[in-house]
This record gives sequence, C-alpha cells and structure tokens, in this order.
Amino acid sequence: MKDKQERRRVRELNKQAESATTVRREFLRSTLLARKTPPKMAAACIAATLARDPELDVGVQGSGIAR
Repeated sequence: MKDKQERRRVRELNKQAESATTVRREFLRSTLLARKTPPKMAAACIAATLARDPELDVGVQGSGIAR
C-alpha cells in the first residue's frame, strides 16, 4: 500500500514539475528574451554565477570557456 502511495506522489510531483517548467520557459520567452537589451546587472550576475560554478558553462552547446 505504501508503494502505491509513493508512486502516486511521484507522479503528482512530476506533473507539478512539468507545469512549472512550462511556466518558467514562457516567462523567459516573453519577458527576458523579448527585451532588446539585457537587464542592467545581467553581466555581473552571469560572471558571478560562472565564477562560483564553472561547470555551468559546459551545458548544452557550452564551449567550456570558463574552465
């Protein structure tokens, strides 16, 4: 019985994650990517993030420049 509840919980959480991903992508498309110029602090934020975790640059089509 407990396995059945756990599977149900996992399915529900997967649905919620998929829904959140859809909303997040729409926000990025309609708000951030629709801008002609990036937000003022975008470069500093990106630089700080890559300094903390250089592996992020290796992602999809990443060139590994930050290593």
